[in-house]
Amino acid sequence: MRLKELLEEKENDIISTIENSDHPYMVILIGPPASGKSTFTEKLHELRDDVEVCSTDDFFMKDGRYEFDVSKLGSNHQKNFQKSVNAMKRHHSIVVIDNTNLSISDFKEYVKGANTYHYKVLFKIFQVDRDELIRRTEKRFKETGKEIGVEVIDRMLTKMNDNLPAIESFIAKYNAGQFTETLNESSKVVYVGIFFDVSQIVGLSKQFNLNIRPTKILALPHITLYFNKDKKTKEELGKTYSFGKEVSVKVRDFVEEPSSGHSAFTCETSEKINQTPHITTVVGVGKKPVYSNEMIKSGSKDREPINKTITGRIGYFDGSEVKYE
Repeated sequence: MRLKELLEEKENDIISTIENSDHPYMVILIGPPASGKSTFTEKLHELRDDVEVCSTDDFFMKDGRYEFDVSKLGSNHQKNFQKSVNAMKRHHSIVVIDNTNLSISDFKEYVKGANTYHYKVLFKIFQVDRDELIRRTEKRFKETGKEIGVEVIDRMLTKMNDNLPAIESFIAKYNAGQFTETLNESSKVVYVGIFFDVSQIVGLSKQFNLNIRPTKILALPHITLYFNKDKKTKEELGKTYSFGKEVSVKVRDFVEEPSSGHSAFTCETSEKINQTPHITTVVGVGKKPVYSNEMIKSGSKDREPINKTITGRIGYFDGSEVKYE
């Protein structure tokens, strides 16, 4: 049987499985851009109305056009992963991971997530010859503005061909019930901080006529006490930080970089921290939240005295929400 017929048979098997089962499924798509992944998801949407498609590309869309920014690639992949977790928490029956997934490391965490929330994983591999991929990507560029050069296609095809034996081995291992790793969510800590109600930050903005637009304020304003690069568990960090403890914080000044719009409050707190305590209020164009440290050190003169006390609570961010216990 030819490769195309084998792939079509596999596709029909997946559709038949989903159509005739009430079990929740995660479908991981594997293939380069324009290999047919989006067309396949459309078939699933026609089949079921409880399909959630998670694609990192969606986070690069702006006003209907694709605007790729390599500096946002890591964070957008994390956003997409979190979207899949949230979908499983909301009990969407079918969760589709519509990324290229050309290596095991690209999709392994998704499989762990599926295991955590008791989703069965189905894998769909898309293989299309080089000339056809080039034709399709040129057509897609005209429709969406997503430009993919021939060198990118060649690089992805090489990566896929190199990794395909390992991917197929992983899939066989998973199907045999030999990959059972889960997300250790109960102990997952991205960072520890003092978290504040958004209304307090909006209140300061209005009182002092500051350049803070509520839609640009971080969903969870905070002072970072500890960024968990060492991947310590919640239990380990709980020996140093009192989760749930209320803390009074004096907001001293407001610092802003007019060129990018990046801004932050500088603060005083009795909690241990290795940098100037601050609350990032607006993440400036081309900046990241951590840039606040650099801006404060630069000695910006655009300061307004605040000297107001607000109250927060010590908690930790687990990648999806803030927790206090």
